[in-house]
Amino acid sequence: MSAANKDEFFSSAYRDLSGSAGTGTPMFHQVTGTIVVAGGELTMTSARIGNTTPAVDTKADDASNTAVFNLSQNYQVSFKVVAIAGVTTKKFQIYVDNITSSSDNSIHGGSLKLYSKNLDSLAIGDTVIADGFVATSTSFIPKPLEDAVSELS
Repeated sequence: MSAANKDEFFSSAYRDLSGSAGTGTPMFHQVTGTIVVAGGELTMTSARIGNTTPAVDTKADDASNTAVFNLSQNYQVSFKVVAIAGVTTKKFQIYVDNITSSSDNSIHGGSLKLYSKNLDSLAIGDTVIADGFVATSTSFIPKPLEDAVSELS
């Protein structure tokens, strides 16, 4: 099931924290930047998307998380690159358990990135598969692009 537009993507009717369509807190929320959802594609421009409780700021000394993904075992994250634009020397990164712009604000310290590549190292049509590291049973995976005019679909 693909969201038809941005409003639907960020709604609990699309996905709530249970991982299914529902009425609770939406699974995804926009943290920064510009997000466009159309034609089954998500386009991020200098953006970060979170998938945890929006009001929670993560810190390095947190003892636990408030999210819903059980990442305490092996897992992978994958995505398909359909377009790249802007400042392609900027990075697309996949963090674990950090919703802030500082990579130190995770209970995993500076080892929170499971994927970090310059946009110019990606090719349109690539399917990227990133192996995750063992995190917690209540983890989350935000998707940030570095600030600047960087775009990834």
